Amino acid sequence: MCDIPPWGLKMLATFIGNNTVIQELFKHISEQFTAMFRCKAFLHWYTGEGMDEIKFTEAESNLNDLVLEYQQYQDATAEEEEFEECAEEEEVAYNLPFLGKEGSTVDSLVCSDSHCLYGLL
Repeated sequence: MCDIPPWGLKMLATFIGNNTVIQELFKHISEQFTAMFRCKAFLHWYTGEGMDEIKFTEAESNLNDLVLEYQQYQDATAEEEEFEECAEEEEVAYNLPFLGKEGSTVDSLVCSDSHCLYGLL
């Protein structure tokens, strides 16, 4: 990040929100880091100052774990939203008359992934 403000401005500000979309930024950084580390680009500057190469592999692993954790949160959130949508459809289904055989009623609304199936008595 740059702490020098653009020409003509007194201050520079950067905002990074904690959202699952930030995983795309982490993925991009990880890809760039991996490409440079494979070529051992600029590595001599760090090892010359006493840093071990194993620290770079640990950092790469930690970054990949972070991306996977955000992906899990994103998947869990998507599943919750899907469940809520099915629950709302269930409420609507119970309030609407069933247009099937005479005397048939809607017994339950079974959610399977993104599909909601009506069960009949």
